[in-house]
Amino acid sequence: IIGELQNEGLVYCIKGSGTFVSPPRASRLETAFDKTRKLHWAVIIPDASYGIHPKAFRGIESFTREHNVDFVVCCTYDDVDNEYEHIQREISVGVDGLIIVPAISTAESIRNYNYITRTGTPFVFWQRGVDYMLDVPQLLLNGYYGGYIATKHLLDKGYTRISYLAPKRFRSSMDRYMGYCAALSEAHIDVDPNLSQIGIPEGEGCALAKRMLTSDNAPDAFVCYVDSLAAEVVQAIQDVSLRISDDVGVIGFEGVLTWMDAMLQFGMTYVDINSFESGYTAAEALWALMTEQHPDIQTRVFMPTLCVRNTCLGKSSAVVSSECSASA
Repeated sequence: IIGELQNEGLVYCIKGSGTFVSPPRASRLETAFDKTRKLHWAVIIPDASYGIHPKAFRGIESFTREHNVDFVVCCTYDDVDNEYEHIQREISVGVDGLIIVPAISTAESIRNYNYITRTGTPFVFWQRGVDYMLDVPQLLLNGYYGGYIATKHLLDKGYTRISYLAPKRFRSSMDRYMGYCAALSEAHIDVDPNLSQIGIPEGEGCALAKRMLTSDNAPDAFVCYVDSLAAEVVQAIQDVSLRISDDVGVIGFEGVLTWMDAMLQFGMTYVDINSFESGYTAAEALWALMTEQHPDIQTRVFMPTLCVRNTCLGKSSAVVSSECSASA
């Protein structure tokens, strides 16, 4: 019986504390247009320390400030049970809407999102998609294109043994890997499995890159899933007395490690994934659901751009000024 009440959103459970009655909810339309009541949203993400989120939060905040909305951030650490607890807790206190970066999918994921649907709480998916819930607005990155333009740029600059590195194996890392493979295939270069490392333990990127750089048939360039991994690769290049760009090219993703520019006195080339715009648009889509409007776009895919700087100008190239372009 408790399970049925929970599924209907009438009660909620908190591990270690008990089962509680959910408070009554006003209609979404009433609360959205009640200018005297500040609305409350929750943004549920894997990890607040992840580099893109501060910029993306500014996008959300830019919209919510205009519409009398506060939001809190909840971290799941990519655990679907943690995600479920956050969802139940926020709905129990009367959250008006949810922006969700889905935890890495398991069989339990559908339980979480069906629970939200049954309670009538508006929500959107952001950054990661959920294939079996296409009626929910999804604001996504074209990671395939990001991997493609990064690899194509390196190929155009004369690098031929290009490595792809990612810390985890999940949809977004595989999308970028597929783009990397497509660019190599287009250039009639076989994908060397020894150059692709997906699932690198935290903090081991530098050691791995050093082993690769000192091996036979070492890579002459790296496409890195995130900037933090690119920073480890840069350290490895310097540790083995090679030159960045001249000997080994590097491209990161996201462009969030501004400290690296000052410390190393060069600018990292990176794929910009338009975090601010995607955050603003996610908030805009959630607002459309709350006010019972039909969102203009149920699924929107943000196209990344390549910001060309100093870490992959071509072998023995002189440093040139930075520029950002939509493609390599």
